[in-house]
Amino acid sequence: MEKLINKERVGNRMKSARIAAGLSQTDVAKKLGINVHTVCNWELRPDIVTFGKLEKFAEVCGVPLSYFFT
Repeated sequence: MEKLINKERVGNRMKSARIAAGLSQTDVAKKLGINVHTVCNWELRPDIVTFGKLEKFAEVCGVPLSYFFT
């Protein structure tokens, strides 16, 4: 049976990765060159994040992309 992506879990993992890296939403936004509200929205609604942006988010937080899906 295929495993479906749990959007709530991805959002929680995004927030956890950011906090574990010692970064605020503002820090991440500055590093990615985006608005802080965008980072907030991504954590609340990860289904609106493109794969490329999620990959950059992972890089900033120092985690592999797979971290969000495990």
